[in-house]
Order: sequence, then structure tokens, then C-alpha cells
Amino acid sequence: MKKILSLFTIVSLLFAACELQTPEVTMSIKLTSKETINVSHGNAMAYITYELINPVEGATVEASANVDWIGDFDYKQMGKIMFNIEKNPEEAPRSGEITVTYNNSSFKVTVNQNSNPAPTKKEISMPHLMGSYFGIQGGMYNYYLVFTDIATNNDYYVPNAKYYMVDIYLLEEPEDKNNIKVPLGEYTYDLYNSGIPNTFVESWSWYQINNEDGFPTDENQTNYESGKITIEEGKITLNVTLPVDGIQENHIVTYEGDYSLKNEEQ
Repeated sequence: MKKILSLFTIVSLLFAACELQTPEVTMSIKLTSKETINVSHGNAMAYITYELINPVEGATVEASANVDWIGDFDYKQMGKIMFNIEKNPEEAPRSGEITVTYNNSSFKVTVNQNSNPAPTKKEISMPHLMGSYFGIQGGMYNYYLVFTDIATNNDYYVPNAKYYMVDIYLLEEPEDKNNIKVPLGEYTYDLYNSGIPNTFVESWSWYQINNEDGFPTDENQTNYESGKITIEEGKITLNVTLPVDGIQENHIVTYEGDYSLKNEEQ
């Protein structure tokens, strides 16, 4: 009887040992894309890919960043996290870290963003100024200035000519309709065409270079990104930033002398 009991005890202990040695199934998350993401200085969208190991119902994937310029995490596609990176406003590179978690498992990804170099400064003297006055447009007085390097007599189709277009909306009408000039003052660039008075707007303000046939192309017509125009007695200064061949440039364009706008008021 003792032998039978001993055998029963041994078998029970063996079963118990087997149960204790059974490995516990754990869930985890594994990074399947690169640990480091390198981007340019501008606004960007990037993504991380991952694999879930032994996933369980109810557990969720979550991402967070230790900097405020990385965000808007999108988990719509299984195994992929999309996110946005804001433009770097500084002249120095910067880095941020993303942490992705799944239950008690996690991994980290480093995001490196290039520096934003200061715009290349160019001082440009334009010998000719032309344009039109259109009267009331959208509840404001509309003046259109065009700086150019070639005398064109209000012709915008001169071969190889360069133009800086400025579409100004003011609350003030010209003093003399027979000799129309833009009222003295400083006017800022409205990138979003928001209807703010005393600005020049994005929709009809740009830098343009005509080809040999006298026409601009998409590559040779560039809207400004920011700027202002200063109207003084005998001098007008346009100060704008714009991308030229992928490089940010600051153009300071000046015209000195007399001028008169063509009256096209309806």
C-alpha cells in the first residue's frame, strides 16, 4: 500500500513540475522599420511599422513623442503608425523621440530633422515699375504693382523679362485719379487671402520669369511665402521670401523714381 501511495505521489509531483515549467505566453510589439528617421527641415509626414506578437483582445497600440513638433498619430492601418512632423523654424537641427507601447511592451524611434538655413539674401534694383488701379474690389481699393527689369509698357509677355507682382488691397483710394499712386505706408503679405485690409494677397502676387517666347512656366512662377512692401516718396521697397530652385531666398527689390498706374476702374 505504501508503494502504491509513493508511486501516486511521484506521478502527482511530476505533473505539478510539468505545469510549473510550461512557459507563459506573453504579448509584445516589435519594430519592423528603422530605429532612426531622418527628415528635411520642412513639414513632413512619416511612418513606423510594427508587428504584434501574441496579440490579445482589448490591448491597444499607443504612440507618444517627447517633443510637441511630432504628433497627429494615425493608427488606422494595422501594423503601421503615421505621424506628422512640423517645419523646423530654427537654424539648428533637432531631434525627438517616439515611444510606442503595447501592454507592457514598448520600443523607441528617434526622429532627426535638418536645420532650416537662413534665406539667401539678394538685393535687387528694378529700373521699371508699372501696374493698374482697379477701383473697388471686394470692398477695398485695389492697386496692382509690377516691378520689372525690362521696359514693357504694361506688357507682361516680354521674352526673358523678370517680374515681381504685388496685388494690394487698401482702405484708401488714390488722391489723384489722373496720376494714380499707391498711398504712402507699409503693407504686409496676406498668404491666406483672408480679406484683411492694407495687405497684398497671395492669389495675384508672385515672382515670374518669362521664357524666350514671352510666357511664364510653372517652374518660373513662384508665390511669395512672406513679406512686406514699403511705399515712400520716390522709393518703393518690396521685401519678400520665396523658394527658388528649392532654396529659400529673401529678395529685397527696390524701385526709385516716379510712376503712375493705369486707371482701369470700371
